[in-house]
Amino acid sequence: LEAKRKGPRSLRALDRCVTLDDFESMALLTPGGSIRAARALQGDSPIDVTVYVATQGQSPIPSGRWYPAIQAGSGLIGAVGRWLNERNPAPTRLSVEAPTVVNPYLSAEVHVYPNLLRQTVAFDVDVALQVLFNSITDDFGEGVALSAISQAIENVRGVDYVNVNEFH
Repeated sequence: LEAKRKGPRSLRALDRCVTLDDFESMALLTPGGSIRAARALQGDSPIDVTVYVATQGQSPIPSGRWYPAIQAGSGLIGAVGRWLNERNPAPTRLSVEAPTVVNPYLSAEVHVYPNLLRQTVAFDVDVALQVLFNSITDDFGEGVALSAISQAIENVRGVDYVNVNEFH
């Protein structure tokens, strides 16, 4: 009898944002949002939560803004904000933001075997690096090891060795 009475309350709790993981999971479920990734972080106060969202497709930057003071917004960011705002605890101060795009910089000397065209090897190195960086964009905060970059370059046909000068 008690399980029957308390059961529906526990089921309703599944549709609420209590933990940071809940905020991330619910952001991904925003209706019509096509959210690719979400990351929730606690702010300076225990009631401050910032959710970063990225969209699917070529550009990860979602449209619009969320205005925490008036609990309203526009575009996809506003849709995520409204969706999460209906599911978070009353005192929570919610912020919804677009991710910060990171543009890596790499300077390297690639030494090519003398019997191959340098332009062909340079093109293949560029393709190998694009494949490497495109394969790691699904999660926020995922780092790229310098060894993975030099390995991707050295695996290209025609590359003898590589000296990485700068990477940031």
